[in-house]
Amino acid sequence: PKLVAVSNKVAFVNPNAPVYPRLAQGKVWNEITVTWTSGYGIDEAEPFVEWGPKGGAQVRSPAGTLTFDRNTMCDFQPASLNTTKQLIEDLNDIDIVFHIGDIVYAMGYIAQWDQFIAQIEPIASTKPYMIGSGNHECVWPGTGSFYQNMDSGGECGVLAEKKFYVPAENRANFWYSTDYGMFQFCIAHTELDWRGRSEQYKFIENCLASVDRQRQPWLIFLAQSTRLFFCGLLCGRRVI
Repeated sequence: PKLVAVSNKVAFVNPNAPVYPRLAQGKVWNEITVTWTSGYGIDEAEPFVEWGPKGGAQVRSPAGTLTFDRNTMCDFQPASLNTTKQLIEDLNDIDIVFHIGDIVYAMGYIAQWDQFIAQIEPIASTKPYMIGSGNHECVWPGTGSFYQNMDSGGECGVLAEKKFYVPAENRANFWYSTDYGMFQFCIAHTELDWRGRSEQYKFIENCLASVDRQRQPWLIFLAQSTRLFFCGLLCGRRVI
């Protein structure tokens, strides 16, 4: 990539926003998107969650904030902190980051999303930070998940979809393709239906078949779980 122009600086009416910007690759090779989290203090606005059945009555509930100190974080996620630290140290040698599934492991504890976004801010504010959905982001009974477990703690994919941008035709599905230089990436969603004749199966088939190997010799397929591959073998057919 080559920088050809610099736009004027954007001024925000609210000086507290945005904070924690996150870059992502767009739908085409020369498109970059920016998502951010606004930084309101508790004395300026009271956070709440609005929930309820689609098309039905909506309920608003207070959304509390949980503060973590270093000792608390080190108790339950030393590997996450070590990985983040290493990525930051190697940032000059990194072009793009793919984090596929089990993004935060919050499982319904929304404050952990805030902590994680603050944790990766030095990375996501300077490099495209792409994610893929896994069981701990979306799986919940009756929400369209292929597996009817309770792995997401009730998040049902909403937080992953709203906190991070992916260049999907339908962001709720979370499967997408993106170009980066000589690489074509195909990202699947193992927690939604991927069987033959499904919408996702057609996407995977098209993504793998449509790449121009003269222009992009590297074709990378990414998915969170091996269940897609193993079930394909058990069912007597090759899925990927």
